Amino acid sequence: MKSKKQIVIIGNGKLGGVLRTALHKAGFNVRAFGRGQKPDVGDADIVFIATQDQNIAKTAKSLARLEWKKGAVAVHCSGSENSDLLSPLRRKGVFTASCHPLQSFPNLKSGLRALPGTYWFCEGRGRALATMKPIIQKLRGKMVTVKPDQKNAYHGAVCMAANYLTTLVGASGDIAAQIGLRESEFRAALAPILHATLRNTIAIGPRAALTGPIQRGDGVTVQKHQRAIKKLRNNSRDLLGVYNALYKYTKVMIDN
Repeated sequence: MKSKKQIVIIGNGKLGGVLRTALHKAGFNVRAFGRGQKPDVGDADIVFIATQDQNIAKTAKSLARLEWKKGAVAVHCSGSENSDLLSPLRRKGVFTASCHPLQSFPNLKSGLRALPGTYWFCEGRGRALATMKPIIQKLRGKMVTVKPDQKNAYHGAVCMAANYLTTLVGASGDIAAQIGLRESEFRAALAPILHATLRNTIAIGPRAALTGPIQRGDGVTVQKHQRAIKKLRNNSRDLLGVYNALYKYTKVMIDN
């Protein structure tokens, strides 16, 4: 059944494409405007601003020159920025919020497959959040509210867990390649233990899931690792820095 709500999406990138398709499939009336197109928001109940972070404020300023429907809601999708970027629209009487879907959208097909079950971290005015909650539920997501001044710390936590996990696998592969192992084969060899570690960490928490020499209190093995990494020909200082930083925080995590 079609919803009567009119939704406009500003931004035709990966996230914008996923939102446009998912909202349309969920029964909403959706229009999307990309770069170079003049948006029409006059009848919109909800406007998603799905541009790059550096363009959100400029987009909001431009949209504030247009006529808006009374009671309309504007939402941007940045992970690190809060809804203050939409202050030109707020001054115009538009209800504003930021809602970040905690998911990766590399392309349309995988993004649509991953979107159901996604947590959306949101902050903003009560009316805007009340409007967004059923939209997110319709997309089979879950809303979590954060305070405006918490957005950067929240996004830092996300990047540490998601982006830097990729970095860690890359650093591990660098060490493996320098001792003569094929990096692609080493990644394949890591896959079972990485999947198991992630499953255990999510299921029982990081402290209970931790294994290995630090958890056993085996400082001798840790020192052997450090000496071996220090002897590498390429990137040894950076790789040792990563290892030592993780070693120190792992000890903090265990002690707490």
